[in-house]
Amino acid sequence: MNELKTEAIKLIEKRTKNFLKASSELEDVFMAVQKIQSVVRPDDGSWTYLMNNVTTSVIGRSSGQAEWNQDQAHSHGQKAKSHTKKSGGGNFNAEMFQKFDINRLTYELVNSLVTEFAKENEYFVTWDDLPKDSDVSEVTEEATQEYYRSLGLL
Repeated sequence: MNELKTEAIKLIEKRTKNFLKASSELEDVFMAVQKIQSVVRPDDGSWTYLMNNVTTSVIGRSSGQAEWNQDQAHSHGQKAKSHTKKSGGGNFNAEMFQKFDINRLTYELVNSLVTEFAKENEYFVTWDDLPKDSDVSEVTEEATQEYYRSLGLL
């Protein structure tokens, strides 16, 4: 098994944090533009659709890729051992083992960084975190008309 060098860890952490910061800023632009445009009901900070998609997608994808790379590393590691015993050389499979194992470690670190970020900022880690809507009330015609009047549409 391999370990990531300190330089690699720092690079992964820096770029992952930069990605998350840029994603947050992109989400914030919608709220800022709505305020500039004097939208009657601008979104507040609880509208985290973009970041919930980002965090759940990155966490889900990195988990799946970590598992896949682990399987590939294991397979190539076994082949390298087998070929080395039979013919004295298993370089290709040894190289593939190293590559897939490093990829696995990278995905696992990205996954842990994004998971930590999501939990600290109350974003979803999985879509199972989505709150269940218990309000099943219907909007009345009267409430709709009042809302349209408040917007100046009636």
